[in-house]
Amino acid sequence: MAGKKAKKQAAKKAKGAKKKTTRRKAAAKRKAPAKKKPAAKKKAARKKTTTKRKVAAKATTSAAKKATSTTQQSLVFQPTEADIRVRAHTLWIENGRRIGYHLEEWLEAERQLISEHTS
Repeated sequence: MAGKKAKKQAAKKAKGAKKKTTRRKAAAKRKAPAKKKPAAKKKAARKKTTTKRKVAAKATTSAAKKATSTTQQSLVFQPTEADIRVRAHTLWIENGRRIGYHLEEWLEAERQLISEHTS
């Protein structure tokens, strides 16, 4: 009989422990809405970073406009990558398909295209 009583008491303690954890969870759920206030601060912080991004984008845009106007004033010709690639391939074939000289051939193709355009 003593063994049965001990088992019952242990079962009651286990149930009591379960109730405590559920009470804690319920209390935590009730406290959860109070944590929404810091989220409002996060939104304000996000707005500030968005504003910073907009300012940075405007600065970049104005810098790009200045660079564009500068290049338009100097009228520097820049051949397209496809044109350079075709010319570099032609040079590679003309030079005996040498291995390891791709950079030199690319730069020479670029120089040739620019000089043809300016003359």
